[in-house]
Amino acid sequence: MSNFKLKELEGIFSGRFLTKEQTNSSGGYLYLTPRHLEKGELVTNKKTDRFFEGDEKYDKFILKPGDIVVSSIFPKRKVYQFKESDPPCFIGNNWIVLRTKMNDYLSDYLKVEEFYKNFELQCERRLKGSVIPFLSVRELVEIEISKIPQEELQKKIQKERKHKIQETELLDSIKKGKLEEGQKKFLKNLVEEYFQDPIIKLSKDHENSYLEFKSSLRKDIDHGGQIPESEMIHSVMKTIGGFCNTGGGDLLIGVSDKNKIVGIEVDEFNDLDEFLRSLTQQIENNTDPDVMNLPDVIDISTINVENKTICRINVNPTPVNIFVKYKNKEIFFKRKGPKTVSLEGRKLQEYIDQKKLMYD
Repeated sequence: MSNFKLKELEGIFSGRFLTKEQTNSSGGYLYLTPRHLEKGELVTNKKTDRFFEGDEKYDKFILKPGDIVVSSIFPKRKVYQFKESDPPCFIGNNWIVLRTKMNDYLSDYLKVEEFYKNFELQCERRLKGSVIPFLSVRELVEIEISKIPQEELQKKIQKERKHKIQETELLDSIKKGKLEEGQKKFLKNLVEEYFQDPIIKLSKDHENSYLEFKSSLRKDIDHGGQIPESEMIHSVMKTIGGFCNTGGGDLLIGVSDKNKIVGIEVDEFNDLDEFLRSLTQQIENNTDPDVMNLPDVIDISTINVENKTICRINVNPTPVNIFVKYKNKEIFFKRKGPKTVSLEGRKLQEYIDQKKLMYD
């Protein structure tokens, strides 16, 4: 089995960043970001999607059927091959596009788990940037791919498909099997956990650079009401600002730092709509520039678990420097491990300069 590096192929390039002014809520091309990929499928969201009308000088960034896109930010990759049935898309700057003569082979190659894991590991080793971990085209093209006969590759793909069963089929097989009750229960729980809602999975994880929990938005329930409402809200805002200025991440409201689901109901809003209106208004009023008005930065979703609601704020990093307003001040925050810290003076300028180099 021989290997080759991706740099031996022509047609690999980065996506293009578009400003808010260049996009709108409707248009000819969906402005594609990593958020549009979920469980290997391209999904859209009418509330948050941005579109590009089109411009001849940007034709290169209009995706073609067969193009493979690889996400360039975050430690884990998202990889997708664009289909003819997909909506017309303009590729955003957080992607690397593979438009090579070997795309069909590369697509099959990445369907094999052992090959995909090796690809992902090579990507992770080549991440650069202490501000926002990212994968550059220069680093991606150094990745080695194995060249194996097409017949052998297809056999590996078919072998793996035999072991991949849909959730309903797998649960049905368990019910009809001759397993002991303890084994059935274990496997059933394992399968249900695998197909669990992403928000529930996040709520069971540990806080880190890309994940933080808040029991509530405005009401102090952890310290007996000692912390003022304004400070509670500011704590949420600074986490959002920190995610924007670093590598992005998820903020769950309604989950304690000990992974207990308390629900946003503790904030005593009249209903979910009022909570969401208040949350978005606070973000608009307390971030400069307003991150709700920047394309593909904030995505808010909720899930109800046993009559308790968790709110997920998914934040993408932005090349725009975000400041958080508090007590007549504008403060710059960044993530440092599981904490959000402020920067000022020389350290702030050095950080901004380093961040600018990543996006240039």
